[in-house]
Amino acid sequence: MSTSDMENIPSNSPPPPQQIFSLAHPPPKSPQCLRLTPRLVLQIQQLSSTSGRPIPVLEVFRPSHLGKSIATHGGERGSRAKLSPRDLYILQNEPYTHFASTTTTTTTSTRRASPEIIGAISQSVTKKQNNTPTTTTTILYFPSPPSPTAWKATRLPRGYQFHLIHRIHTRGCSLEWEKRPRSSASEGDDKGDRFVLSIMGDADGTTLRRPWLATLTKRGLKVGGWDRAQREYLAFLTEDDDEDGHGNVNGEEIDKCLCHWALGMAVYVAAQEGWF
Repeated sequence: MSTSDMENIPSNSPPPPQQIFSLAHPPPKSPQCLRLTPRLVLQIQQLSSTSGRPIPVLEVFRPSHLGKSIATHGGERGSRAKLSPRDLYILQNEPYTHFASTTTTTTTSTRRASPEIIGAISQSVTKKQNNTPTTTTTILYFPSPPSPTAWKATRLPRGYQFHLIHRIHTRGCSLEWEKRPRSSASEGDDKGDRFVLSIMGDADGTTLRRPWLATLTKRGLKVGGWDRAQREYLAFLTEDDDEDGHGNVNGEEIDKCLCHWALGMAVYVAAQEGWF
């Protein structure tokens, strides 16, 4: 990342403190042969820093048997993806509680009229000939402005990697949810697997693996607490260049975008691990 690139990154606001999110599972429903409505499969709740109560900020759905078309804005503007019943999409049910704009917004309206799709997980299966195995390609779309992105997911022996695609500043950037040894002293009674989110680097050789961007267990996530170098690097990826070639996003928009990425990728990991 060059000095001129860094000059365009907002630095007038500090990164938000680490936030706690829990994974809540809806009551089981009887299976349907032909599902004509979307099915809620997971809810992500954020612990309010003021009241301490859980706020259902995100809800994860499987589309109906008819599927669902969403705007992706990955690559060419206005592009769309068709989700199948095996895919997932993520709605912003309530605003995140730790941003300044949330307080202003909730004084006039507690909930938006139509929840916004902030992420989608789309799988495409390629059938090969001559009895060779089929291949599955998974793309995570984050269509929300100001920085629509798409990431290709890959399963690794040590976890899950997400490679940024369809962006001007890709440079081979990858994030990774890596399975790590447990620390019973810090994780309480949660004895399941633990994953940590890191910046894997890019074609320029940038590596910013520590501190971790987020941690994930079957019970929930801790997101944030990244240092200045990590935030500047990720902020550079969120830039949506205007006609003059300069980024036009503020610090809070950057941090919301990073929250979308971390939580959306965590949903994919949780699904692959069979947690919902």
